[in-house]
Amino acid sequence: MCARQTILSASSAIECVRWKHRKNSEIWKVSIAVRFSHHGIELSCFTTITAISAKRWDSLSGANSFYLSHDWLEYVEQDCGTDVCYLVTSQSGDVRAALPVYLVHGESNPNYKVSQVSSGRLMGRYLIAGTRRGYANELLLGSRVNEFALHEVLDEAEHRAAMNQLDGTAFLYLGTHAAQQLRQLRHELRPVLLGIDTELAVPGESFDDYLFSLDKKRSWGVQKERRLFRKYQISICRLSDCYEEAGPLVAAVQQKYGHVDTPDSCRRALRAQADVLDPYTVVFTARKNGQLVAFSLFYSWRDTLYGRATGFDYGALDDGGEYFNVYFYEPLDYAYRHGYKRLDLGRGSYAAKLRRGARARARWAAVIPTKNSIDGAGLDDWREFNGKRQHDSQQRWHLTELDVPKEWTS
Repeated sequence: MCARQTILSASSAIECVRWKHRKNSEIWKVSIAVRFSHHGIELSCFTTITAISAKRWDSLSGANSFYLSHDWLEYVEQDCGTDVCYLVTSQSGDVRAALPVYLVHGESNPNYKVSQVSSGRLMGRYLIAGTRRGYANELLLGSRVNEFALHEVLDEAEHRAAMNQLDGTAFLYLGTHAAQQLRQLRHELRPVLLGIDTELAVPGESFDDYLFSLDKKRSWGVQKERRLFRKYQISICRLSDCYEEAGPLVAAVQQKYGHVDTPDSCRRALRAQADVLDPYTVVFTARKNGQLVAFSLFYSWRDTLYGRATGFDYGALDDGGEYFNVYFYEPLDYAYRHGYKRLDLGRGSYAAKLRRGARARARWAAVIPTKNSIDGAGLDDWREFNGKRQHDSQQRWHLTELDVPKEWTS
């Protein structure tokens, strides 16, 4: 939290007061209490999400995504390898726009290393804006947003990047609409297509309606996979009830794909999520003789279930269509019974998800460079790069359409 608090009057409109924070005097450890712009917009900075009302934060449009919700960001804030600042603009007491920005000291997740996910197109060092976990990002806007309010948080993020001698502010995994909104405000932006994720809009009112939405061969296949799965004891619980058992199963999946996670590290990660997010968790489990052999973790938020993790005891599986059932059919059946309208199925296993009715969505990276940055030289061919990635995705996954603006490709 701020070492002291200063409230500036409206007459102090142009300059904002900044001061050092904590003993190490790092430039990042600088806080703003309140600044008034000449448009009557107040800009506030908070160094913890808990200083902000959850109700106010979650009223912002971007918080329709669970991965920008107040409680998810509180969980992300626990990462000791970052410093975070929540920039909030308000007018007449109403929040107009907000932006979390992270100074990351050491990124352990290669999918959040800007140079890596952009295939070397963005080689600088950046603040990470929005959310830095979850692979989904949006802009946080109030119901009565104006462009000055959003400009204020973007300008402040750019200022902080410059103070830290960084090359700019990077937004990763933006949805197409959010990337378009950002480019309208910063015309120099060159959005880079990172790839796709998947979502299923729940069709009709029952699982039979879902089966009817598929072709006959696929519908028959789904019914067969569900019958095979009945050999297991199937149940639903909270994450707090099963993270000890689930940890080794997550580790098995991670190790299968070349990661170094251990059962203990995965238990700790799951427990950290349960400590903050347990009321939102829905865990679909399959047991054989009482032993957990497969599970999926979803988060329930508003009208959507968000798929977060799966785990399997590969040696104990019995050809029961375990993945499709715990990550697709059981959550879909739950959605019908509890009134959810969408399954956010995230990244990976695209062929399996798309064959079962999910649709693909584009995800983007966008960088706001600092004024002295020369970064962007690697983006001269950005439209060609996007066009190639779009073509590759559509060819590989047999996509008939993808939400990529034509003017962003060549």
